[in-house]
Amino acid sequence: MNLHGTVPGTPSWLTELHRPAGRPRHRIVVFPHAGAGPHALGGLVDLLPAGAEVLAVSLPGRERRLAETPETTLTRVLTALATELATHEPLPTTAFGCSVGALLAVRAAHRLPALFDGVVAASQAPGPGPRWPLHVTGDQDLLTVLGQAGDVPETILADPDIRSSVLLRLRADIRLGAEAEQDFADVRLSVPLTVLGGLSDPLVPAHTLSGWAEHSGAHCRVVLLTGGHFAFLAADHHRIVSAVLGDHLAAVSARGAAEADAA
Repeated sequence: MNLHGTVPGTPSWLTELHRPAGRPRHRIVVFPHAGAGPHALGGLVDLLPAGAEVLAVSLPGRERRLAETPETTLTRVLTALATELATHEPLPTTAFGCSVGALLAVRAAHRLPALFDGVVAASQAPGPGPRWPLHVTGDQDLLTVLGQAGDVPETILADPDIRSSVLLRLRADIRLGAEAEQDFADVRLSVPLTVLGGLSDPLVPAHTLSGWAEHSGAHCRVVLLTGGHFAFLAADHHRIVSAVLGDHLAAVSARGAAEADAA
C-alpha cells in the first residue's frame, strides 16, 4: 500500500489539486458536478484562504481513469474515500460538492462523520420530491441538462465522438446522483453547512435552497448569487465567495477546537 492508501496498480479516487506551502490547516475534498473530472473545479483553489489543501474526487471514466467504465455506486465511492482519507494526516476537512456532487458530499459527511467536519453544497437543491435532472435518460434530455448548466460549449458537443463520451459520463453520474438522493429526506448533518446558489439557475430554483436547513442540526448558511448553475465561480463573485468559504472554514475549525476542549 502506498502513501495514499491504495494498493499499487489500483486507481486512486483522490487527485491533489493544491498543496499549500508548509503544513496545511484545512482540507477541502471536492466532489465535481455530473460528467466532470477532478480538475473541472480547479478555479476553486484561488477562492480559498491560504493553508488549504485541496483534493478532488476522481470517479472512473475521466482524466487519468479514462480507460475505466464510468459506472459506479455510492457505496463504492464512499468506501474508497474512507480508505484513502484515513491514510492522510488528520485535518479539519470540508466536503465541497457541486450540483450532483453536492449530494455525494452530503452523503459522505453523513456516513463518514469521523472524516468530514463541514459541507459546502453548491447548487444542488434538496426537497422531498425527486430532482428531475437525475431521472432523464434520453440523449436529448441529457443535452438539455448540459445546456442549462452551461459548462460545456456547443462547439465541443458538435463533435459526435466527444458528445458521445460526455453523455456517457453524464448518464453514469446522473444514475449515481439518483442513488444518492434516495431517502435523502432522512439525511441530517451535525456539521456546519454552507450553501451557494444562483438566482437564475434553471436546474435549481433559488427558492428551494432554504430547504437545506432541514438537513443540518448545526449552523446552515445559504448565500444566493446572481447568475446560473456555476455562479459561485463567476469572477464578479470571487470576493464574496472567498469570504464565505473563509467564514465556513473558520467555523469548522472553531467547532473542532470546542469539541477538543470538551473532550
